[in-house]
Amino acid sequence: MCRLKYGLCVFFFLIVSVPLPCYGSPDPGDASLDEAISRTRSALVIAYRCVVEAENAGGNVTSLVVALNRVQAKLNDVSHAKFEGEYDAAVAKAQEVYWAAEGVVDDAALSKVVSETKASFDLKNRVVISAAFICFVVLFGVIGWTYFKESYQRGLLEAKVEVSTVES
Repeated sequence: MCRLKYGLCVFFFLIVSVPLPCYGSPDPGDASLDEAISRTRSALVIAYRCVVEAENAGGNVTSLVVALNRVQAKLNDVSHAKFEGEYDAAVAKAQEVYWAAEGVVDDAALSKVVSETKASFDLKNRVVISAAFICFVVLFGVIGWTYFKESYQRGLLEAKVEVSTVES
């Protein structure tokens, strides 16, 4: 049991410390507005793909979909600010949307790992329970067979044989 706990701790440490392939592009920083919007849209697409991967792994993605909708609404606000000519505010909002999308990516990756780990443990539990049930059935089958065999043989040995005479 200690090895299992140690293995899980190492596994989660590796998952948290190693960047996952669904992480987005680097921070938009001081890029121009069009580049910031482009990078933010790319981050949103990556977030969407990570949510789909988490759903395929069996994770509960309801809150992630809500977060994706919020990020999309904020991205629409960025486009609206650009249209209004508020470039500095649009760049700041684009960076905020970028980090919100990255947060969705992180949450989706965590949901995927948790659901895959849960599925693995569920499979192991089913195998162990099935094996225990099979052993139980075989053991009690052998015990029952032995008891009834001895009981049947005892009954045959104790039976009185009656011979009737046939009169002719």
